[in-house]
Amino acid sequence: MKKKHIIIVLYIGFISVINVSIQAQTNEKTSRELYQDYIDSIDISNLNTEFILNKGFINDDEITSLYQFIEAYDEETNEVVPPMSQMDGVSWMQIYKSLLESQTNLSERLPTIEELNTRLANTKSSSTNIPILIFDVKGELLEDTEIESLSKQNAYNEIHFFGAISYLNKSYKKSVNFELKSDNYLSGFNNKESDIFIDFADGRGIQKYSSSQGIITVNYTDLGEKLIKVYREAILNDVSMKIGSSFIINIKANNTEDSTIVSKSDLSSKSSEITINNNGGSAHINLGDDNILDKPIIIIQGFDPIGSITVDEQKDKYSDFEEGLRNNNYDIVYLMLNNTNLPLEDNAAVVKDLIKQINSQKKKISNL
Repeated sequence: MKKKHIIIVLYIGFISVINVSIQAQTNEKTSRELYQDYIDSIDISNLNTEFILNKGFINDDEITSLYQFIEAYDEETNEVVPPMSQMDGVSWMQIYKSLLESQTNLSERLPTIEELNTRLANTKSSSTNIPILIFDVKGELLEDTEIESLSKQNAYNEIHFFGAISYLNKSYKKSVNFELKSDNYLSGFNNKESDIFIDFADGRGIQKYSSSQGIITVNYTDLGEKLIKVYREAILNDVSMKIGSSFIINIKANNTEDSTIVSKSDLSSKSSEITINNNGGSAHINLGDDNILDKPIIIIQGFDPIGSITVDEQKDKYSDFEEGLRNNNYDIVYLMLNNTNLPLEDNAAVVKDLIKQINSQKKKISNL
């Protein structure tokens, strides 16, 4: 247990040195790409898993995110404390992207982000079902002294990644249909089915389900945020225990509130839609190349007295401008007003609501 924490600290220092060294060698590839090429050149035939975490967890934020998947040790009870990660749409996708990069050629390939979005495309924001997505992968992190010595016995430091998130994060009914599907259970193991244990925060406690269970109807008696906890059995330090992941959904009274609502989770790789439910308008977000909502730029619909401009026409107008910014990880937000002839202060309120919602959803660097 303690060894894994020490290895991550050593790994952070090693990556810093490697990045400086590689950056000095060439400008044709990024330091990240060159480091991944370096890892790919190593003989991986002796790996215990098919994921080399050094390939996907490189920058400080990515490396720090590993800690939430590592068991802790309670010195008072002398017992292992299993990991419990807490996911939102942004953090789930960020870790999933790193896992995709960590795959080796030996891996049974996880679906790409584009493939994952295609699977989810049929889920409408008005759907009564809330799909649960789960990644369940074991990978290995190699410290610098082990990277070129994979033939050494016990040169592996396994980390079990288990993360759950709901595709929709709000419901306007107290009776909620959650959905477990095999297509949404993204496993790095040969066995694509698993028993899943879920506490839906409805007073029933932990219940056992199959990862392909289908529809699970949960009846809540009150409104508000619900912390959903998802578990699976795992072996940590030769002991069987439950590792877990949690996420929040919000049960609301109705869909008529005067505020902006994210109608889909922040899982889309290139676009996500925000709808303003006070007849103010709709905002369409095109994420930057890092796929993280962190540096938004809002483009507001201009002079359009008869409201004939479509969002596609707006995007075409700014396509060159958008491409350069998104290549530098800026997120472009197109705000389309439902009525461009309203008084200025009314549409200004729409913009204000949108800014509040983006600030609450984005991975915070600084508020708008």
